[in-house]
Amino acid sequence: MKLNKLAVCCALALPVLYGCNSNDSSDNTVVPPPSVTLEFETIPTVRNWEATEGSYQVTANSRIVINPGNTESTLAGITTNISDTAEKFQETILAVTGLNLTIETSDTLRNGDISLTLLGNENDELGPEGYKLKVGDTVEIEANTNTGLFYGTQTILQLLQQDDEKSRIARGEVTDYPSLTERGIMVDAGRKYWEVDSLKDVIRQMGWMKMNRLHLHLTEWNAFRLDSDNPELEGLAALRAYTREDIAELEAVAKLNHVCDRTGNRYSGTW
Repeated sequence: MKLNKLAVCCALALPVLYGCNSNDSSDNTVVPPPSVTLEFETIPTVRNWEATEGSYQVTANSRIVINPGNTESTLAGITTNISDTAEKFQETILAVTGLNLTIETSDTLRNGDISLTLLGNENDELGPEGYKLKVGDTVEIEANTNTGLFYGTQTILQLLQQDDEKSRIARGEVTDYPSLTERGIMVDAGRKYWEVDSLKDVIRQMGWMKMNRLHLHLTEWNAFRLDSDNPELEGLAALRAYTREDIAELEAVAKLNHVCDRTGNRYSGTW
């Protein structure tokens, strides 16, 4: 995955739909073969794309198929389940295409299906955040972790978003994994309060762009943004501060979008 300034500007123009380690490489350049046109563009650019003839089409009969076998993976201390990845994909593909696809567990695919296969660290090339994507009569996404599967679904969603009918993507094969271990932003909520819904949108946008680290800065000279029911901390929090429930909601959205909290403001038992 390659993220440049132009890519960021383009990504910010995309709608927010509901919005770790990696292999390092000094060569991020992707040179598309002559048959590839502007029909295949993603944010960030995929590492390798090999085009074939024709296009895939998602229809009302398409299914999201979970390959039986591995279901859970752990990355950065957070364990995720493939069913959550499938449900998140189901929710967002409905927003993009208007199609409410069913989720099934099977090792057999029909034309139009989209399959998710959790390899379980079997592919050293992909590392913990990479994925392989095969687009033909079906779409097959393979990854070592649910984070990789999630990133594969974001690529599919971005491609569908660009199609006029929101239903077709070019056929071919993708191998993609990040060049940078940490790809993130800092939100300074210490100096300026951010509404919880706005922070959720930021997290969803980060997932859309395959960013994985959020530094939520909560303490500054002009405000302490964590509310507390500890009598010893009474009066410390600003008038506009985040409750335990607020933080729990943010962490839940971050987990679904495979974003890790890198803030130094940990929530200790005294909070």
